[in-house]
Parts: sequence; C-alpha cells; structure tokens
Amino acid sequence: MKKEEKGITLIALIVTIIVLLIIAGISMGKVMIKDNIMNRSNESTTQAERRSIIEKIEADIYTEQQKKGKNLTKVEAEKIIERYRNNRWHRQRNKNK
Repeated sequence: MKKEEKGITLIALIVTIIVLLIIAGISMGKVMIKDNIMNRSNESTTQAERRSIIEKIEADIYTEQQKKGKNLTKVEAEKIIERYRNNRWHRQRNKNK
C-alpha cells in the first residue's frame, strides 16, 4: 500500500521563498529609483527658483539704475534683495498653511 502524501515539500517551500525574495528585491529597486528621481526633481525645482529670483533681482537693480542714471549704492541694492527675501518668506509661510 502506498501512503498518500499531503502537504508541501521542502523543495517547493524553498522555491517559493526564493521567488518572494526576488520579487521583494525588484520592488525595493524600483522604490529606490523612484525616490532618487523625486530628490533630483526637487533639487532642479529649487535651482530654477533660485535662478528666477536672481534674474528678478538683477532686473530690478538694472531698472533702478536706469531711473537714477547711475549705479546703485550697496544699501540700495541690499534693500532690493531684502524685498525679495521677505516676499519669498511670506510665500513659503502661506504655502505651508
């Protein structure tokens, strides 16, 4: 008489565990890549904002110089820069609310 065997063999269990580990490894790789892409995207956005602010400040300084017909003093230039700092701070504060 042959005995009927029921249940999972050790080989089937090992194969299942290996397959699950492979799937987990692939999933973690995708998550890491996606996170890296998000970080690079945020860095690019920050750099673009920084360049935009610098261009606006330079344009304001140029405009003020054209109005006065001479170069701005250090104090006048610092006032323009401070105006942009305050404006950016208010935008970030309102954005976080």
